[in-house]
Amino acid sequence: MAEFYAAVTTDAGLALSADLLTGEQMVFTKLVTGSGVYDEQELLRPVLQKAEQIKEPRQQFEFSRIEKETDNCILLKTLISNVNLTEGYRMTEIGIYAKKQGEEGDGILYSLSVAREPDFFPCYNGLAAVEIIEEYYITVSDAACVSLQTSSSAAVLKEDLEKLKAEIQEELNKKIEDLQKQIGNLSDLLTENKGCLVDAINEIATVIRPLVAYRWATDQDIDDIIDEIYVEDPDWVAVIELATDSVIDEIIAGSYVDDHEEECEDVISNEDIDAIIAGTYVDEQEEADDSTNREVDRIINNSFDGKVG
Repeated sequence: MAEFYAAVTTDAGLALSADLLTGEQMVFTKLVTGSGVYDEQELLRPVLQKAEQIKEPRQQFEFSRIEKETDNCILLKTLISNVNLTEGYRMTEIGIYAKKQGEEGDGILYSLSVAREPDFFPCYNGLAAVEIIEEYYITVSDAACVSLQTSSSAAVLKEDLEKLKAEIQEELNKKIEDLQKQIGNLSDLLTENKGCLVDAINEIATVIRPLVAYRWATDQDIDDIIDEIYVEDPDWVAVIELATDSVIDEIIAGSYVDDHEEECEDVISNEDIDAIIAGTYVDEQEEADDSTNREVDRIINNSFDGKVG
């Protein structure tokens, strides 16, 4: 496994960090790997600080994540892969590039790290890719003022994906919990379709809709329907089913007269039923008929009496 010396911030990187104190914002743009060879003199810190580019750049990668470790230290993560590599190389150097917010291009070499014991990074064999998760720690004067420059093609680390999924799921669970508090527990619904709020509402609507359409269902009727204690008035139903729009208007206005009841005036009344039960009922029609019959008998009898005498 490769081993690298401690990273060195270049003079250009130090100047860029100093700009953060004046309110500037810094953007880390890319990580570049290379195969440059450094002698003992070139490995000295003052020499590395003056570097403006890595010696032999071979590949470059965008960052997948930036994390603030302390007020002055950040962690940059990227995925180094050989998928597009046609020729292997010994990875001896890694450079980090940065720029001011709003500047064009990839900026300056901010930090440089040289390998003490480099590894050979092979080309892609068409079967299995070689990938390295690179974690690069950088010291800046104000870690709160730095960001990453990425595109849609930037690699996303599996661990970062899992972390993002967990954050999204946590937020989703909170929203679901808030929604459940607002709508209540679906299991408390007095309907058959409790699994879906829309189905439950539609089930109630199929009962309420025709009543509302006829314009006579009251708020209490609807409450009774929801509580499953509503009793349908059969007389009203019969009238509603046969009634025309004008009849419905008369019913609502209170001026409706049932023609059928007018034709059946001899229908026994509630008072008649009470009298029958009490044994005091007298049929006025029969009484009138009896009186008429007696009068006829009297007239006939008088007539015969006169003639016989």
